[in-house]
Amino acid sequence: LGLQAHLSRLSNIEAQHETMLERIAGGRGSTATQQRTAFAFEAVGNVLLTQSIALSPFIEYFVRPDAYYFPAPHPVPRDGVAAGIIASVSLGRLLGTSEKPF
Repeated sequence: LGLQAHLSRLSNIEAQHETMLERIAGGRGSTATQQRTAFAFEAVGNVLLTQSIALSPFIEYFVRPDAYYFPAPHPVPRDGVAAGIIASVSLGRLLGTSEKPF
């Protein structure tokens, strides 16, 4: 089980670029109402099913996410939750050509 925290912050240049793109897309072009700092908290687990297959379930909570890559006019994104499972398959171990772990 692992716990992680992520922090990302737009630089002044990125914020100016976002403002310009939002104006071009027809919006107000103001990042004053948007937060430039975003946080994410994540809990991750790892379960080894066999010598060559592992599952990693996770749950992540986003605080003040940014819409930097979607400059069209939009409301400020809300906090949110993401959950899922990542499956990893070591083909070398599965085929017997490698003894290396994941």
